[in-house]
Formats: sequence, structure tokens, C-alpha cells
Amino acid sequence: MFCAGGLRDVRCEPIEIPTTFASFEDYWQPLLGGTGPAPSYVASLDADRRATLARTLEQMLPRGPGGTIPLRARAWAVRGTAH
Repeated sequence: MFCAGGLRDVRCEPIEIPTTFASFEDYWQPLLGGTGPAPSYVASLDADRRATLARTLEQMLPRGPGGTIPLRARAWAVRGTAH
């Protein structure tokens, strides 16, 4: 895609940022906003399926000290040279 846009020597690299949520509620609340792919999916579920998803996630997410949820956020950086 970037080469087709006129860039050469294109490199893509992940940028990972440690992200720690204070609690499951801290993690879950943004998913209820309906903005973005994951929140839009959660918003499309009926109440029973949304509750099932919340219970499943709460059981599966890693736990740190004090019940925190340590995750890693990832973005992609692209670098190239225009010709």
C-alpha cells in the first residue's frame, strides 16, 4: 500500500506501550461507548450476550498486583522515502 503510494525502502515496525488497567471495570467501561470496532461490536450484542462476554473476559484477562490488568497496546509505525 505504501509502495503503491510512491514510497520506497518502506519499513513497518510495531510500537508497544504497556497499559495497565486499575480493575476490570476500568478495562470494560470504554468498550461500552460504541465508538470504534470493538466497542461497536459490544454495542451490537443484546444484554445477555454482553454480560456473557464481560464474564468471559473478566475470567481470561491477566491479573497483576491488586487486581490490575496489565496489557500491551500496539500501534504500527511506517517509514519510507518518497521518490
